[in-house]
Amino acid sequence: MKTHPSRSFLARSVAAVALLATCTALHAAAQTPTSPDGLSVTVRVDTTRFLSATTPIEVALSRPLTTADGELVLVVGGTDVTALAERTPLALTYRPSVEPLPAGTTAVVIYRQVGSHWTEVTRTTIKVLTAGGFRRVSAAPQATLGNRGQLASGRDGLPEPDRPTYQDFSLNGSLGTTHEHARFTLESSLTLVGSSRREEALRYGLRQAKAPRIDLSDYRLSLRSGGAALTVGHTTFGTSRHLVSGFGARGASLAWNRGGTSVGLTTMGGAATVGWDQLLPITNPDHRVTAASLGRELLPRRPGAMRVDATWLSASMLPRGAFTQGAVIDAESSEGGSVQLSAATPGQRLRLTTGLSRSRFDNPALDPQLTGAGNTAVVQVERETNTARFIETGVSPIQNLKVGGLGIARLSLGARHERVDPLYRSVASYVQSDRQHEGADASFGLGAVSGQVGVTRSRDNLASIPTLLTTRNRGRTTSLAIPLAPLFRVQKQARWFPAFNATLSRTQQAGDGVPTGGVFTPDQVPDQLSLMRDLGLQWQIGTWRLGIRSNRSEQDNRQVGRAAADFVTGANVVSLGWSFGATGDVSLDVGEDFQHTRERNERTRTRRATFNTNLRRGQSTSAVIALSLLRTTPPSGPVTLNGEQRVEITQPLNIWRNRNGASRGQVFLRFGRTTARIPDFALQATNPLAVLQQRQWTVSSGLNLRLF
Repeated sequence: MKTHPSRSFLARSVAAVALLATCTALHAAAQTPTSPDGLSVTVRVDTTRFLSATTPIEVALSRPLTTADGELVLVVGGTDVTALAERTPLALTYRPSVEPLPAGTTAVVIYRQVGSHWTEVTRTTIKVLTAGGFRRVSAAPQATLGNRGQLASGRDGLPEPDRPTYQDFSLNGSLGTTHEHARFTLESSLTLVGSSRREEALRYGLRQAKAPRIDLSDYRLSLRSGGAALTVGHTTFGTSRHLVSGFGARGASLAWNRGGTSVGLTTMGGAATVGWDQLLPITNPDHRVTAASLGRELLPRRPGAMRVDATWLSASMLPRGAFTQGAVIDAESSEGGSVQLSAATPGQRLRLTTGLSRSRFDNPALDPQLTGAGNTAVVQVERETNTARFIETGVSPIQNLKVGGLGIARLSLGARHERVDPLYRSVASYVQSDRQHEGADASFGLGAVSGQVGVTRSRDNLASIPTLLTTRNRGRTTSLAIPLAPLFRVQKQARWFPAFNATLSRTQQAGDGVPTGGVFTPDQVPDQLSLMRDLGLQWQIGTWRLGIRSNRSEQDNRQVGRAAADFVTGANVVSLGWSFGATGDVSLDVGEDFQHTRERNERTRTRRATFNTNLRRGQSTSAVIALSLLRTTPPSGPVTLNGEQRVEITQPLNIWRNRNGASRGQVFLRFGRTTARIPDFALQATNPLAVLQQRQWTVSSGLNLRLF
């Protein structure tokens, strides 16, 4: 029997309306509870959005209350406000004009009181804005007090220190706030650093005796609305490898993201600064970095599939170091742009990243140390415009492929190329110019076995200037990790089978001929081959662990006239450890190192032993005992002995716990002693075997207390 299309549609429509009506009725019943005597109570308030703190709360009744019904009690945020509510036979209205509703998430509960018996009728949750119209306001202050001191000390055969005993204090404080509005979010943070000793102040290296003991380390203000964000304070900018990459300083930046398009704009000071006196150091055009970026996802529906980014930079820096920098620097400026493209297939099976940068660099005559003397002839440096480029590719032809009973197979291949022209320079990104580098690597795995192989090569003097030395580097590296038990499918007694690790590398650095012009001679052209081998075995036998490691490095000098100047170094180490659960653990390391100079046929041997014990009492007191001894045998002269003993006791501060019950910090007491027997160089002319005994000991203490 066939059904008419219009009737079928009509039947489906009626069924849909009936289902919707049923669901609506069920929802209404859930919001409007009905008692067995036919009384229903409804809280008429919008729970889907944030409300102001003075929004009225209305409770509607299906019929007037009788004596048998008792009384209704309205509780808002844990407070009984029934006495403040307006009453009518069919409604109860609370207007929070005197006492506003509490901000945040607030529970509204209706009780039915009959005599001394209370019954919950209905409960709902409302969201209330703060007084300033914010959805959420939070502040997270933190402060940590630190102490580091020396209680006593003694020395024998050593000069007395400037401070035999001392007590130094430090204070680290921070404050983070969040103001969340319906249209925007405002976040702020600042960090203070203080020290009782001026030599450890934040800006002591810059201002010495005038450095403040408590200083502003960093601050940040961020305003976000939709896809836009404005940041003032400490900020970083740039993803262009050769133009501006992660440059950080105080300034202002603006970012906007929408529909796969991103725009960034920043202006910052020319160097990292701290303190209160330069909150926004962007007014000086000779010491400022300005940059902009534009990015676009070419396939917006699949972010990361193909993206292009363009960056523009204009920067100028005066010869001022950062607050921790003590270098001699020069005034610099650069302008340029870059374009980068990245693409990847789903699952990252194929990957490509490439970029091209163009920069114009100059050393402007803005250095008062040069121009202020008056009698110094300053020659203007010519501006240079140069290019840098790179490309990186990767392919994973085998991903999680099951190979019979051998396990999962993996294979990933990569290749890279980078070229930076001679004299290329960008103020906002450290780049080694006049260099070309290529490399390729392969990572593989089969079951528990994994390894990696890589090759690299590079050269400088890209302009092939005949008077300059051209240096070429070649390198190969191979690493392998093999757990023997899974490899041989051993399940019983698998703990007796170790894990094997091996690393081999070969690096050669050689000059490409003798430069012309008479500056270089053949014996000044480098030619060196370096070989390294590192082998290791590790066992884990229950609570015991054992490790054996052997390392050997060889430097083969092939330079003209220095073919015999070769070096060989090596180390053999055995490590043994035992863990006895939460109570503590013990470890013992024994090793031997050697350095052999083939040119003089001299060998220096060092034998060492280290013993460590860590004892714990649950989450409370812990004690560390560490002993070490080094014995060095030189090619000639007396044997050197160095010993160190350390005992440290740490106690958490449990007398003032946090809200979650955790301790607020810890205090420690440490005793340290060192001994040394070294050659007495003052007597070596008359007695080559003369030695000097040195001893010193200290008792130090420390405190780390989080105030809030």
